Amino acid sequence: METDKILLEAERCVLGTLIDSPRETSLRVEDFYNKAHQIIFGNINSNYLGLISNLTNINMLERVGGEDYLMMLKTYATSSILPYVKIIKAHSKKRTKIKELQEELEAWSKPEFLPPATDESGISDFKCDQEDILDLYENGFGQLESFGYYTLDPHLKARKGDIFVFNASPKSGKTELLASFMLNLQKNFAIFSPENAPTKRYASILFRKMVRAPFHKGFHERMSQEDVINCINEASSMYRFLNIIPAERDINTILEKFQICVDKYGSEGIIIDPFNKIIQEDTTLTEHHWIGITLDKIEYFIKKNNVHCWIAVHPTKLKKQDDGSYPVPTPYDISGSSYWYSKPDALVALKRQEGEVDIHIQDIRWSELGEPGMVTLEFNKINGTFGDKNGY
Repeated sequence: METDKILLEAERCVLGTLIDSPRETSLRVEDFYNKAHQIIFGNINSNYLGLISNLTNINMLERVGGEDYLMMLKTYATSSILPYVKIIKAHSKKRTKIKELQEELEAWSKPEFLPPATDESGISDFKCDQEDILDLYENGFGQLESFGYYTLDPHLKARKGDIFVFNASPKSGKTELLASFMLNLQKNFAIFSPENAPTKRYASILFRKMVRAPFHKGFHERMSQEDVINCINEASSMYRFLNIIPAERDINTILEKFQICVDKYGSEGIIIDPFNKIIQEDTTLTEHHWIGITLDKIEYFIKKNNVHCWIAVHPTKLKKQDDGSYPVPTPYDISGSSYWYSKPDALVALKRQEGEVDIHIQDIRWSELGEPGMVTLEFNKINGTFGDKNGY
């Protein structure tokens, strides 16, 4: 890879310079990626002959490539090693961070999610798990709940502890639909929706569904001030809206706020709308890797707290079809990472038509949640509500 070549050259430039002109640097042995370079750096003495002597005494001269390799390094000597030191330090920091994240994820996988073993080997038989099996027989894999629409029920059911991803272009009605789902479930939710901030804007979306009347002035009779006050009181008892400044919208901060909502206000579900408003706090990671880590953190959070999780995402720019319309976005159209296909428990795409929205259930991990298919719901522009098409 090009990055590996740049790092290798940077290490050679630093070592080639230090071999004949040792000096203090901020580098440590472990900052070097190449193992031979770690040994060479750790044994640099007053000059080239001193380095040869040190490596010979510890039987490492041939292991690092011999005198021929050391002479080759000297050809990389440069007047200033500072830019190369910066490259080496940056790559070292990135490797350390990735290692820490991997260790963190490994730790997450240990306590609650691994089944208890019956002996030290970690092997169990079905009789040892008889109680769990009978509980599954009686109660199933957790309580399934309707999103509130008869025609959608065969294809998609809500369940705590699962990640549901809704893929839709901007202005496709995803915020409206998720708000309707939330109201239909009649459970406490916490919402992170920067595109619909401040709170009053989201209130106008939510309240018109609650009253089934417009919030703003217009051609149709709107809700009364008394209706608004009643909605404020009712919504305040069930929903919490996260107001986080843009610079602090990293996943750790967002999950900390969600945790407060769960612990203090009894939230039973979280909505992230949209995911692309979460900032990548660690720029040393690729976007692909960061998305994978972030989804793992979200999964750990919702399983630990046993809450619903709905995430809205945006596809990359879609190309118009021959008829001028846009195609239904697929999981591979979601910006940033193939993890969007492999990690969610349900993948749903939305396509807005005139007066209705097509809901495409594209992938379901667990059969009890539903099955792939397409359902069309009617959309009432006046009050923002959805309904089963043709009166079902």
